Amino acid sequence: MSFLRVYIVVIAVFISALVIVARLLFLNLDQKEFLQQEGEKRAIGTSVIKVNRGMIQDRSGRPLAVSTPAFALRLDPTEILSSDQDLSPLADYLRVTPKVLREKIRGHTQGKGYYLRRDVPPSDARKLLDLGLKGLQADRTFKRFYPAGEVAAHVVGIVNTDDKGIEGLELAHDKLLTGTPGQKKFLRNAHREVVKDEQHVVLAEPGKNLTVSLDLRLQYLAYKELKSAVSSFEAQSGSVVLLDVENGEILAMVNQPSFNPNYRNQRVLDPRALRNRA
Repeated sequence: MSFLRVYIVVIAVFISALVIVARLLFLNLDQKEFLQQEGEKRAIGTSVIKVNRGMIQDRSGRPLAVSTPAFALRLDPTEILSSDQDLSPLADYLRVTPKVLREKIRGHTQGKGYYLRRDVPPSDARKLLDLGLKGLQADRTFKRFYPAGEVAAHVVGIVNTDDKGIEGLELAHDKLLTGTPGQKKFLRNAHREVVKDEQHVVLAEPGKNLTVSLDLRLQYLAYKELKSAVSSFEAQSGSVVLLDVENGEILAMVNQPSFNPNYRNQRVLDPRALRNRA
């Protein structure tokens, strides 16, 4: 190799080294903040801390709507189907065959989080997690329960699957009852597994309770008498409203037909029952 060729090769290597060094300096100085943010996105995650919805109670403190701890079963379809896992215990809990369960999961392989069942009692969630199935997780949530059932359904209203009010008092006072969910940071490894919990970014604030003028005892009596009257006269519907003549407060408000807000499927079966005629 001639001296000229050696010289050209050395110059080329030197220039390449300068380009690499310049690029590194550029990344370090001009894009340091950007790269740091990108690294944090991969290593630091944020989880939402759900809070319980406020209680609705009558004038004497009797509960009309309360929230109880529950879990939502969430799974990663790709991960849970990637290995030959025994899904029989999970299928038994859902009252389907393993074959039907696998077909159901395959229908949701496009997403990373598929909610298989909501409102799962804590004891059941623990048993299912103890199965050690890859891809199965349980998210902490709350289940709305209505102690008075259909007796106060139209006044109290209902919430949707996201725990947001969509009818009655639940809708009218949704902001007060909802509260503020919290947020917490956590560290995760290259496999996106949580390795350490960090500080709270936003502190959780539970929803506030709501006390209304209803008297649940009078509500029961009005409901019983109205249901009997509608049945006796073969009426299609009926309403009763009891007022305090001194201040105009509503002591009872009932409708027929009614529905039990604790059974979501019933709302679909008889849409007429959702209407508050009073």
